[in-house]
Amino acid sequence: MIYKKSWKYILIKDYTYYCIKRGYYRPKAIKNFSDVYTGNLGGYLEGYHNLSQSGDCWVYNEAVAVENSKISDNARILHKAVIKGNTQIYENAKVFEKAIITGN
Repeated sequence: MIYKKSWKYILIKDYTYYCIKRGYYRPKAIKNFSDVYTGNLGGYLEGYHNLSQSGDCWVYNEAVAVENSKISDNARILHKAVIKGNTQIYENAKVFEKAIITGN
């Protein structure tokens, strides 16, 4: 995938987090925003559809966003939080610790 200048991250394949015998991706910041700096690695994603390229949203540490979940605006998931299903985390929401958000 060719990235655009307006993007804030690219995805890096990472096999340390396995689920159903496949690795996930980690976002790697390609520009500074909020408390994220160029080169920082985020948590785990299934693909670009899980994390918006706009706003200050981010997936930190060992947090996981999979399936059709989406993080946008200035929302953040951190620590070992998991969002999945059709969950949408947006505006200034924070999901953290070992919270699991699923469903619609």
